[in-house]
Amino acid sequence: MVTTRTPVFAPRERMRGHGWRIVFLLLIAAAIGVVTGALAVAFRYLLLETTAFFWGESYDLVAATAAMPWYQVVAIPVVGGLILGPILVRFAPEARGAGVPEVIESVVTREGNIRHRTTFLKMLCTTLSLGCGASVGREGPVVHIGSSVGSSLAQLMRLSPEWKRVFLACGAAAGIAATFNAPMAGMLFAAEIILVDFQINYLSQIAVSAVTATVVSHRFLGSLPTFDVPPFQLLSYWEIPLCLILGILAGFLAIAFIQLINRVEDGCNLVGLPLWLRPALGGVLVGGLALLSPYVLGVGYQAINEVLTADLVPALMVTILLAKLAATAISVGVGFSGGIFAPSLVLGGLLGGLFGCLVEAFAPHMVAGFPVYALVGMAAMVSGTTLAPITAIFTIFELTYNFEIILPLMTSCIASLVIVQSFYGLSIYETRLVRRGVKIV
Repeated sequence: MVTTRTPVFAPRERMRGHGWRIVFLLLIAAAIGVVTGALAVAFRYLLLETTAFFWGESYDLVAATAAMPWYQVVAIPVVGGLILGPILVRFAPEARGAGVPEVIESVVTREGNIRHRTTFLKMLCTTLSLGCGASVGREGPVVHIGSSVGSSLAQLMRLSPEWKRVFLACGAAAGIAATFNAPMAGMLFAAEIILVDFQINYLSQIAVSAVTATVVSHRFLGSLPTFDVPPFQLLSYWEIPLCLILGILAGFLAIAFIQLINRVEDGCNLVGLPLWLRPALGGVLVGGLALLSPYVLGVGYQAINEVLTADLVPALMVTILLAKLAATAISVGVGFSGGIFAPSLVLGGLLGGLFGCLVEAFAPHMVAGFPVYALVGMAAMVSGTTLAPITAIFTIFELTYNFEIILPLMTSCIASLVIVQSFYGLSIYETRLVRRGVKIV
C-alpha cells in the first residue's frame, strides 16, 4: 500500500495564491476603513447641523440654553423623542440603544450578519437623538455604523462567517479610530470587546482598517485630539495609591450607572409605557435636568474640557455629575439611540476632577493638579463600565502620548475592573444582552 504524506511546506503555487489572498483581505479591510472614516466624518457634520437646527448652536449648548425660555429647553428633547419613537418602532428597531451590544449580538448569534440598512438608519436615529439633546454618546453608534459597513461588504462578497465577523470588527475599530483619532484604541476595542473569540491572525486586518479610518478623519477633521488635554506629570509615586482609590470609586460609580439604566428600563416596562412614547417622556425628564444643569445635554464633552482646563469649581462638578448620571440613565433606559462610551468618559472625568480637588486641598504640593486626575478617572470609568481595561488605557494614552500616565492608568483601570467583576460581574454591554436573553459564552 502506498501512502502519501502532506508536505511540510506548501508548493510555490499554493504559497503564491495564499499571498494574494492575504493582500486581497487587507484591501477589503482598507476599503472598510475608508468608508467608515468617511461616514464618521459625515455623521459629525450632520450632527452639528442637526444640533444647530434644534438649539441654534452647534457646540456650546450651555450658552444656547441660557438664551432660551425654560419651556423651550424642556420642549426640544420632547419633540425629538416624539419624532424618534415611531421611527424606532416602525422602521428601525435595531437602531434603538447603544449600538455596541447589537454588534456583539450579531457576532454571537448571527454569524456577523447585520442588515444593510442599519448603516443609514443608525446614523439618522442617533443624529436625531443627540441633536435634540439626549444624554448619549456618538462613539457606540459610529461603531455600529462601521460594523454594518464591514458586515455588508462581507455579505455582498459572500465571504465565510469567520470573515464576516472579522470585517465587522474591522468596521468597529475604524469607527472608534475615526472618532477619537486613536487607531490603537480602535484596534484594541475591536479585539477586547467586539470579537468574543479573538485570534491574533485577525490583527493585521483590524489594524489596517483603524489606520485607514484615522487617515480619512485627519483629512477632514484635523489631527487634534477630542479633548483639551493638560500636560501630565507624576509628581510623586505616592500618587499611585491615590489612583488606586480613584479606580475603586470609579468601579462603584460604574455599577451604580449600569443598575440605574436597568431601573429606568424596568420602570418603563412595569407601567406599560408603549415603546414609541418612551423617548418623548424621557425627553421631559432630560429637559427638566437641563434646567438644573445644561451640561447634561448631548455628548457632554464640554463638561470634560472645562474640567481638564480647570474652569469648573467642585460644587458645579458635583451638580453636573449627578445630573449627567440621571440624564444618561434616562436617555438610554427609554431607548434614545446613542452610545454609553462617551457618557462613561464624562462621568469618569467629573469624578476624577472632584477626587483631584479633594486631594489637592489636603496636599497641594505633593500631587498633580485635579485635571490630571480627571484623565485617570475617565479611563477608570470606561474600564469599569465596559470591563475592557486595555481599551480604556490606550484611549487616554493616545490623547496624551505621555508614558508617565501609564502607571496611574493601569492602577486605576484594574482597580475599577476588579470592583465591577467582584460586586456586579457584567459589563454594561453584557448586561444589555443578558436582559434580552442573549448569552455570551
